[in-house]
Amino acid sequence: VLLVEIDPSDRLKPLSKRYVDGIDVDELDSDAEYEAYTILVADSTYRLTFTVEGFLEIYLNERIRLVSYEFETRETFTILRDFSGTNYFKIRLRNLQYYEATFEGGGHTKYAP
Repeated sequence: VLLVEIDPSDRLKPLSKRYVDGIDVDELDSDAEYEAYTILVADSTYRLTFTVEGFLEIYLNERIRLVSYEFETRETFTILRDFSGTNYFKIRLRNLQYYEATFEGGGHTKYAP
């Protein structure tokens, strides 16, 4: 996963960029805004389930906004869409207190752009 900390005064200028195996809330500044980029390649269909406390926005292939919501308490939800093949996800995170993502279904491989 490519994790980018966003400069609030200039969204096009990142404060930092790094590659991580997963998003660990304990390593993030809860007051900062981040964008995470990942590519998932699956050999069959899968669904995504998230448990979040904070702001979460997810884009599929840079065009389709799947979710945009500020979770004031810890909530778990599944995106009711079957994904397959190669998909590019951009995940925006802000005021994050908790984050977990789960992949349910067929085998998949995760890549960073």
